[in-house]
Amino acid sequence: WHYLIKECQDEKVDSVDQYINQYGTRSTDGVIDGMEYETHRENTCFGSGLVSSPQGLAREPICVEFSRSMSMLLVAIDGESLPDLGDDGHYVVQCFPSTGQKRTVVERENNIISLDEARAHVKECDKAMLDELIRWLNLGAFERIPRKKATNVIDARWVLKWKEVNGKRIIQARLVVRGFKDLQAAQLSTFAGTTTRWGQRLVNSIAVQHGWPLFVADVSQAFLRGLTFEQAAQMKDEVQRNVQFTVPPGSVPILQQLPGFSDFNPVTEVLRLLRCGFGLKDAPRLWNKVLKRVLQELGLTPLQSDPQLYAWHVNATGSSAPQGAASTKRLVLIVSTHVDDLKGAGEEPYRRKLLAGLEKEFSTLKTKSGSFECVGVMHEQNPKTFEVWTHQQHYIPQIKEIPVDTKALVPDEQAADEDLTQLFMSLVGALAWLTLTMPAICIYVAFLQRQCKAPTLGHVRRANRLLRWIRRNKTRLGIWFQRLKPPLRVMTLSDSAFKAQDYQGLVMRGCIILLAEVSPDTPQGVVLAPDQTVRCQVLDWYSGKHSRVVRSTYAAELLSVLDAAGQGNLVTTAINDMLLGVTTPSQLLAQKKRAIEHDAGVDAKAVFD
Repeated sequence: WHYLIKECQDEKVDSVDQYINQYGTRSTDGVIDGMEYETHRENTCFGSGLVSSPQGLAREPICVEFSRSMSMLLVAIDGESLPDLGDDGHYVVQCFPSTGQKRTVVERENNIISLDEARAHVKECDKAMLDELIRWLNLGAFERIPRKKATNVIDARWVLKWKEVNGKRIIQARLVVRGFKDLQAAQLSTFAGTTTRWGQRLVNSIAVQHGWPLFVADVSQAFLRGLTFEQAAQMKDEVQRNVQFTVPPGSVPILQQLPGFSDFNPVTEVLRLLRCGFGLKDAPRLWNKVLKRVLQELGLTPLQSDPQLYAWHVNATGSSAPQGAASTKRLVLIVSTHVDDLKGAGEEPYRRKLLAGLEKEFSTLKTKSGSFECVGVMHEQNPKTFEVWTHQQHYIPQIKEIPVDTKALVPDEQAADEDLTQLFMSLVGALAWLTLTMPAICIYVAFLQRQCKAPTLGHVRRANRLLRWIRRNKTRLGIWFQRLKPPLRVMTLSDSAFKAQDYQGLVMRGCIILLAEVSPDTPQGVVLAPDQTVRCQVLDWYSGKHSRVVRSTYAAELLSVLDAAGQGNLVTTAINDMLLGVTTPSQLLAQKKRAIEHDAGVDAKAVFD
């Protein structure tokens, strides 16, 4: 509810009890529940007149008038103030039911079915919901039990979407339980198995260097294919799960069409979950345990530096072993995981074996190759050279500028209002997502992120300016993975900036990690010669504030290069495991020669010396 207050002379509500009985409840501190308008403050305003309903709200308000004694109970918070009541004035509260729409600068394609569309396609929606319940039943996700035995009942809801299948637009239903009502949620650990950003890029690099085609595979109904609650309970430190749910309103007749549920009575019965349904807190974790087991049974091994990145090695024979390697293992396939999405590359026989093993366990997979989107990033691979171009050009048009034309004459130092602050945070979040493929904007996004708490109009204009620059250069912004000629080295370049102030210091740090060619003409012991052009692949980068207290430029540069070298060591270790086989930390320390060297650079001579 949104409350807009104005002065009025009439009386219709004479007491607190009358208001509570009709419109709300009393909170513990004696203030009317909700009258502090803490929710959706950006759409709340106080004044002596009501001009129009705020954006995103219903246009027809519900009017409630208060007596003077009732009006004196209204409380303003966070520095706001109410209009002066005077000697005998009182307030009128106009309540606007929210549409639930948040102010944002990102306009995504909305494929969620509206209420009017659902009413116009009742039969198609019913069929989609029946198909979803059948999938749950076939995967052994639930059973019926008496309601009196249920101790943790949560409700569920339907998510209906339009989807293109073979050029035809159909309705797809997803049954989602409301996991936030789970009484056991506080006992569960949150985990979603995702490969690191540099791990995702390393897959692209390995594919290019070995001349392998990239592919992605998606497991349908992944969470329902995770461990059952009974299997999880037998593992160490796992909670004995006991969860029941009710189907959404109006869905009982659809449920009764399932085999064995024709006489289901929602008054006396509920459905007991046997597996994690969509919406439960532990669903990603139990799914990841099954996926890890299947991949390891097929012959893949998780890396020490990134446990969600898997490599498949076989014994090398003859000249196929890497030159100078102390191991006889040969890499034949690499796979990254992102919950239920897998991206990989490898030799054709092993790729077919992997996909066949996954389909045997998880049914038919949805696979793509050549050109596809994975984790929000477009991948385009040249079928002849196998070089990969990654970008986010499809996402840029969805980001809109913040409208500030009406404030053209307002100086940059003016603080942004609540509405502009919300839009600013949305725009900065969208720009931060673009840093997945745009290292060039990292430093600017990092600066804008530090202003989200109290932005000014100048910050809003700078965010708009950055977005306009991205639009003009979008075809050039991305990461190109070209094939490099050995020998190769990992190079980590670090930089930092420090500015002293009266009571605190402003400090930023950043680094970029490259897989680069080493020119045979480079003098011994010199990695980068002056004015030398280096062909490379960009594997990782970041820009942000320091994680430690810094009080000088020297300390800022030193700590920055130490952090960057640590990140570079992770990437180097992963590449070493790819080329020589996955090793334990002790085995890695015992190796006399690594498959690839790692160099760190800093532009501060005092630190270098």
